[in-house]
Amino acid sequence: MSNSKVSFNNITYRSDKNSILVGEIKINTSAPDSINIPPKAESCNSHIVLQKGDDSHFKAQFLAAPVVPHDIYLYDQCGHMFSNYNKDRVNNAHGTVKITAENKVLLSNIQLPVVSEGQVYLVINSYIGLVQCSIDSSKKFLVENDLEAFSKKYDLTKVILFITTEIANELNRLDVKFNTYFKQVHSTTNHRMADYLAEFFGGRTITGSKPAFQGMLTFGPDVEVVLARFSHSKGFGPVNAQLRRNGRIQINSEDSQASAHFFIMLKHDHNNNLKYSEEVTKTEFEIVERSPTNLPDLTDDHFKVLIDSIRFLEKLNANRESKEFSKIIMENALDVVKYQFASPLHVFSDIDTESQLSQFIIDYAYVLEVQIFNLIHNKSLDDFGCKNRKGTKTVMFKDLVDHRGGYAGNIHNPFGAPIATTYNCHRDLTHAVSSAPPQMSIGIAPTSSAVWPMNTFDE
Repeated sequence: MSNSKVSFNNITYRSDKNSILVGEIKINTSAPDSINIPPKAESCNSHIVLQKGDDSHFKAQFLAAPVVPHDIYLYDQCGHMFSNYNKDRVNNAHGTVKITAENKVLLSNIQLPVVSEGQVYLVINSYIGLVQCSIDSSKKFLVENDLEAFSKKYDLTKVILFITTEIANELNRLDVKFNTYFKQVHSTTNHRMADYLAEFFGGRTITGSKPAFQGMLTFGPDVEVVLARFSHSKGFGPVNAQLRRNGRIQINSEDSQASAHFFIMLKHDHNNNLKYSEEVTKTEFEIVERSPTNLPDLTDDHFKVLIDSIRFLEKLNANRESKEFSKIIMENALDVVKYQFASPLHVFSDIDTESQLSQFIIDYAYVLEVQIFNLIHNKSLDDFGCKNRKGTKTVMFKDLVDHRGGYAGNIHNPFGAPIATTYNCHRDLTHAVSSAPPQMSIGIAPTSSAVWPMNTFDE
């Protein structure tokens, strides 16, 4: 049984052989069960003395820790408080103040905060005085005298010490009984100290995995998906989609809340076969018919132009790699010229709408227009380059010919501004829709068992 809920809010335009759907899909997925590990710190306010450099690492790690209902104060080794976490906080967000005082050479140089209540913690990530000694007997003499001096300044039996395993192992090797001076001693490796402290003071929540969902949209018996375009909705996780066999779209999300706007074109023999559902959650969705109210500023004529244009692009795509492509171009010469110089999709260019879904369709109409233009233009350049490339040492107009046989650069205009060549027009248009290459943004449903990827377009 799925722990997800899928909503498929659609507006559908039906014609005899094709239907267009626009709308928004939302996927809500419950996170898997998690285990909350409680903090190890004393159940009271905490006063933590950090070294320079450790403060930034601790704050970064503590940001993701669960919130505990206690005040936490951070100090430098001079005893100055530079940051605090109020017990009534809603998260572990921190300020930007950092420790600027240099680390003390000796432990006895450290100034511990004087507090009336709560627990004092001392974090030692480096011991400069110990590093300055080379002889073991000198190291032991230094540490033992340093601890004695430190214990005369403060009652260390009330202080909990955090120390790196590297320093702790060295002191144990020297047979220094440092742990007898403190209330408790905790040790971890140098590079894990910040993470250790965050878990010690805040605990940790362990979740088994992300709230993942994989489902399958279906649209009715004998209904094929010609193309699908998904656009990520801001403020939500993405919905990834792939065209599958038998008129299905696989949808995936890895967030508790995912959403995307969609544009889908279907092909069918009878438009009364339409039936929208999701297989995993076993959810059926209502089909909302298009009206001037729910898709303002768009008429039936606009949808007819879209369907005809998508069919034309589908025909071109189906033959783009075959030797019959030139024949297809000749057989459809009128349409080719029309889409190159007076595209029917221009009817969308003058529409000014406040509807987000209507604008989504208008934006796709522009992308579709450029896809058709680029496909015809690029294919003609490729064919021209292959058939007419000469194996001579010199080429006329060498500076104006690129490696594909097309013209490169701007031709000088004696009347002023440069004249953009066809190649440059193509380049500019390609740049304008660089996220929508023709071969990927048009999703022709496969006839074999192969799974074709579909682009997810970000707004």
